Amino acid sequence: MQESCDGLFQSPVQTPPATCGKMTVSGFVEGHGAREPPMPWNAAYKDAWRTYLTALAARYQANPALVSISVAGPTASSEEMILPENANTPAQDQFGGLRPNAMWLKLLAFHYPSRPVYQRSDQAFIDEWEAAINMCGEVFSGVTLVATTGSGLPNLAAKGFTVPSEFSEACPRPNMDCAAEMTILSYFAGPGVGGSNAKAAQEDRMEAARVSLGQFNLGVDGIKVVARNTAQLKAPSAQVLGGAQFNSSFTNFTLTEGCTSRFPVRPEMGAGMVQ
Repeated sequence: MQESCDGLFQSPVQTPPATCGKMTVSGFVEGHGAREPPMPWNAAYKDAWRTYLTALAARYQANPALVSISVAGPTASSEEMILPENANTPAQDQFGGLRPNAMWLKLLAFHYPSRPVYQRSDQAFIDEWEAAINMCGEVFSGVTLVATTGSGLPNLAAKGFTVPSEFSEACPRPNMDCAAEMTILSYFAGPGVGGSNAKAAQEDRMEAARVSLGQFNLGVDGIKVVARNTAQLKAPSAQVLGGAQFNSSFTNFTLTEGCTSRFPVRPEMGAGMVQ
């Protein structure tokens, strides 16, 4: 069992073991109550994840029904690039109202004290996502690896980041989160990355594809940018297919999922009212 890093957030600070591997977070958008997400860089957690993926591949790799696998690991709840941060998680009352981003700053300073590039930066998360991509490419072959954006990596500073030029359209309002996620996808799109697998990127929420495309970071619009900018590459392993999924019933929540009117259309409205 991994020891908690929670002592860093207490007053006075109670220094945890250097190998601490989890923290307590309440109110995270992708869960209810208090949760203990693992540290993305924790060696024991990553070893356990590789063991699981290896067993999964050994059992199902030869099954033709296995056609894709989501890249995951450095995350708190799902396959999305999302962690507890100020925009999706409230201040933590159990730690005197400390905000999630402040918690990450303390964690990065504790785990990487001699590495300035990891301070006030998403570089640690970028590194771990790239390592997770490599892990999936080593464990699986002949399937499609899927990377999923989440608009949820911590914005730890207002500057000091760079959006990859080929994907700059995906970040019309550049911030550290968008720059980090597009850096991960830029790495993912590399011709030699991912082993002997095809590749795809997706957005988990079709509700992100509203009429205001081009005004917000990432979302379906960002996935289109990635797919378009790799479509001309000849090797299938270099092309990144784009996709999105409905995260709620389209027939019951048409407005939430991107339509401009309810569905099905009433006869007197005409089909053109639904876009």
